[in-house]
Amino acid sequence: MTSFLLQVSAGSFAQKITLNEKNASFEAIINKIQAQSGYDFIGNTVLIRTAKPVSINVKEISLAQALELCFANQDLSYTLKDKTVVIKHKQASIFDKVVDFFTAIEIRGKVLDEKGNPLAGASIKVKGSDKGTVSNSNGEFLLENLNENAILQIHFVGYITKEITAKVLKENPVVRLEINTGELNEVAVVSTGYQKIPTEQLTGSTSTINKKAYESPIITNNFLQGLQNKLPGVLINGDLKFEGNSLFQIRGISTISATKQPLVVVDGYPTELSLDAINPNEIESVTVLKDAAAAAIYGVRASNGVIIVERKKAVKGDAKFEFRSTLSVTSKEDYTTYRLAPNTARMNYRIDSYDRTGSQNRDYFTNNPGRYNGGDEPLIDLASGLITRAEMEKRMAEQYAYDNKDDYSRFFEQNKVTQQYDFNFSGGTEKALYYISSNLTRNQNSKIKSNDQRFLLSGRGTYNFNDKLSFVLTTDFMQNKGNGTPVYNYTDFYSFERFQDDNGTPLSTFAGSPTNPLYNPGIIAKGYYDNRYYPLKEINEVSDQSKSTSNKVVGDLFYKIIPGLTLKMGGVYEYSSNNIKHYASENAAEIKQYVNLYSEVGTDGSIKFNLPKGGYNKTKVGTTTGYTLRAQLNYDKKLNEDHAINVITGAEIRKVTSELNGYANFGYSEQTLLQQPVDYNKILTGSWFNTLFPNNSLSYTDLFQKTFSDDRFASAYFNGVYGYKSKYMVSGSIRIDQSNLFGTDPKYRYKPLWSFGVAWNVDKEAFMENAVWINKLKLRISDGFNGNVSKASLPQILANYAQNLRTSPTSTGLNIQSLENSALRWEETSNFNTGLDFTLFNRISGSIDYYSKRSSDLLGNTAIDPTKGASFTTLNSAKINNKGLEISLNSDWLHRKGFNWNTGIAFSYNTSKVLNVYQNNLKLNYQYVDGSNANNYIVGYPVGAMFSFRFAGLNQRGLPTVYDKNGNTKELYANTNDEGINDLNYSGNGVPPYAIGISNRFDIGPFYLYAMVDLYTGFKTRIPRPSIFSNRPLEGAENYFRTAGDEANTDVLGFYAFSNMDITRTFAVYDNSDKYVVNGSYILLRDVTLSYRFKNQVFKQLGFSNFELKAQGSNLFTKGFNKYNYSLATGNYARRNLVPTFTIGLFTNF
Repeated sequence: MTSFLLQVSAGSFAQKITLNEKNASFEAIINKIQAQSGYDFIGNTVLIRTAKPVSINVKEISLAQALELCFANQDLSYTLKDKTVVIKHKQASIFDKVVDFFTAIEIRGKVLDEKGNPLAGASIKVKGSDKGTVSNSNGEFLLENLNENAILQIHFVGYITKEITAKVLKENPVVRLEINTGELNEVAVVSTGYQKIPTEQLTGSTSTINKKAYESPIITNNFLQGLQNKLPGVLINGDLKFEGNSLFQIRGISTISATKQPLVVVDGYPTELSLDAINPNEIESVTVLKDAAAAAIYGVRASNGVIIVERKKAVKGDAKFEFRSTLSVTSKEDYTTYRLAPNTARMNYRIDSYDRTGSQNRDYFTNNPGRYNGGDEPLIDLASGLITRAEMEKRMAEQYAYDNKDDYSRFFEQNKVTQQYDFNFSGGTEKALYYISSNLTRNQNSKIKSNDQRFLLSGRGTYNFNDKLSFVLTTDFMQNKGNGTPVYNYTDFYSFERFQDDNGTPLSTFAGSPTNPLYNPGIIAKGYYDNRYYPLKEINEVSDQSKSTSNKVVGDLFYKIIPGLTLKMGGVYEYSSNNIKHYASENAAEIKQYVNLYSEVGTDGSIKFNLPKGGYNKTKVGTTTGYTLRAQLNYDKKLNEDHAINVITGAEIRKVTSELNGYANFGYSEQTLLQQPVDYNKILTGSWFNTLFPNNSLSYTDLFQKTFSDDRFASAYFNGVYGYKSKYMVSGSIRIDQSNLFGTDPKYRYKPLWSFGVAWNVDKEAFMENAVWINKLKLRISDGFNGNVSKASLPQILANYAQNLRTSPTSTGLNIQSLENSALRWEETSNFNTGLDFTLFNRISGSIDYYSKRSSDLLGNTAIDPTKGASFTTLNSAKINNKGLEISLNSDWLHRKGFNWNTGIAFSYNTSKVLNVYQNNLKLNYQYVDGSNANNYIVGYPVGAMFSFRFAGLNQRGLPTVYDKNGNTKELYANTNDEGINDLNYSGNGVPPYAIGISNRFDIGPFYLYAMVDLYTGFKTRIPRPSIFSNRPLEGAENYFRTAGDEANTDVLGFYAFSNMDITRTFAVYDNSDKYVVNGSYILLRDVTLSYRFKNQVFKQLGFSNFELKAQGSNLFTKGFNKYNYSLATGNYARRNLVPTFTIGLFTNF
């Protein structure tokens, strides 16, 4: 028994006791007796604090009499020894035990929330004892052999705890818990997808967000939006890109060629479907498994972490309905706020250029297709002697006085609007439960004629055939449709270009036009197509359509063999198809330019068109089919008051087949669906050249595609948790995966992935009983191995289709991507984690985790013996380490009737280091800044390291120079003075190591106000250099280099010497200098949400159990912590400000 000394020293030795108390706590009474008697009291804190209140009015009675009165009707006894009163639990007499045996009752109850939804994992405990249980997925529970006077405590995190006697609960077995506005993030049971584990038994590192915390902001159509910066260790950021993809990772990047995103599990099974198939309105909870002890059960797919999505379940009872609707609006861009140079900057540059080098005349451009700089017509006319210089300057000034920003917005942009409608209903009986949901989301995108819509339909049923056998069936359907038309960006056009004339006739632009406008009339007269691009025409002649459909069926059969032992057999089947169609009508510039390019002039001067006139259709059809079959035994039982065990073992097979087909049609009509033949062997040789048209050419592999993959896995696994006295926990798991993606070497084929973890619930120890302010304190340590699968190499030779241009005519061939590898194995990550979970003052809860991930056997390029057929190939050779610290904090700072202030903080720190990778392909200095994947993995540096040239300014030739490693200035030229990485400095990490999310929610009566702030810090970014050569130069470009001596006042590239000039290195230095590397840290006010819940009788009489209105502003403010105030949240450097999104929503239950 855990004991503590109520008070050691005696304050008085008076033996007569006087008391006058009404409904005073038992603890307060014995403190008063102690003070008057001088006796010390020792006993179990829980017993004393949960004892019945005492009412007593006595004067000058003995200590013995006072104790008899106070202990009457208590489940406590006492003994006197020396001057100490020892308090114990009252032992039942033999007669009481007999009576209890025959009067013991059994309770089958159910725990619901205030809306009638079942609460899975609710704790039901007999007050003052260790006896208890938790509710199942339907909120149901069973307790046996209870005294009818026993007090049951029903608790679910996020809800107010209820205390009910067993007798009352027997008569009314349904318990409805009311929401506690605090405790937004804590959960009682964690699901790993394979099993449910009470939090006190967890040894691994997990983070969970429940429905209330997830739904505090308005989540529209992006499931990940509700997780961003709310779970420590999970980095979701669409503002930052790595290898061309938005950041979506858990605890850093630990692979080079395999997938870097975490595994997503829905309804207990990993999904191959798009995350668009997850309806954010159906989220019950999301759990992230971060270390080996938590995630190793997923074997070779767990190295990047696992995200477990639990969706809402069916509810027993009459049908209940829920309807939600939201409307979001994002306004058009305000281009007046962009960081752009004045329009006259480019005008002055073009005049300066003319004064230096002159210009070809009109006759030249009329007979030659090559493009000239947009807006140079007055300069060409001056060179042709058609106008004077004064007239040229006047025309240039008039031309550049016009700015098309308003016309661009009017013609090519629209407000972005998202409409969402969500409806679900559920109900059922003890034998059969159902949950049906639907969601329709419509998006009007920011570009004209661009829109999409998504429809989701889901049905979930639970069928309890008897006490032992049950079946859970889930079916999901999704369809996405999208429409769009190619539209150039605002900065792709010159500022002075007009899109239509005064009569409304569309005009051509330099963007999209491979030939100059003076050349165009002549080719049209010869019988060719117009070769210019007309944006206002093109949006009506070219369309992009997409349609994707997916189906998913999940079935799980449960059979209770004996109490605690359950057999689960089930599986999931998924199918998805994706159809993408690009169509350009006969009137589209796109197909006209292709037809012109692939034409030839016959000996008689006639034009032969090798591509037929007519429409152009390009279609890609992809399908993915996958299934997983699983058989599993679950044993979850508390053996007695001291021992608990939760064990699973099972096996599963999985198969995923993907296929992609692409084809193209020319001379195609959408009305008749007819096409015309094309001699591809003649035109797609890779060497087609037409001096009349410098147009972009076609690629055979882009027009026609065929890919197929078939991935197969077979696995066996075990995971177990043992708990002793609810204090000490030990867990272990092992999994063996076999796959056709692995090699045949037996040394690696059967190597298991495993984990081991221990946990200590310190708060349950006797020495913690005086620390009443500590409600929970748990230490965790785990270690183990996770895996990852890369398809950059296979056991067989991997090759891609190619055209062999060395034969005539062109023949087909294969390009070898990687050689046969019998020793191929999965990538392996050793994962150590130690953590601390705590709850203080019943208000502050959180966790602290430190981890170290050591990834080895990563697939990367490796040098091999050239006699084997190649100088390098892809092998298990690279190594990357990650380590970090995570802190989660959730607190109710103020909690009063009708008011609560809750704060959530998620802090993540991750740093990585590349330990080994083949780098022979990185020899030249510019290769470290060229944006290729290879320069993201440099030995000795973090993944995503940023390197920069040591900028020494411009020289007298107007060319950028650098400092070498000895501090000497040099102008880089070819390979003569290229010293590789020695020409660069390490500037810092390009991926933010620190991510901090802070949320605050204020509940005031029927209102709540919610705000979410993101902070990303510890990384570097580049300020894009202004280029006067751009169509729309950035601010600062007007100060370009003109002549020798300007290098003292500017470092903006302008007129430079062409002799002995290396254009590759010149622009590599200019765009990647250390002078313009700045602190990338930024803060973002992501969401501010206001909600009001109507509670008057009118809505109740109308049948509404909940009627709530919400309003939200998103992306309201950002600040970059550098002198430019550049925040990557803006999307690009030119944009100074965010474009906020405003949302209103209606949320009802009836």
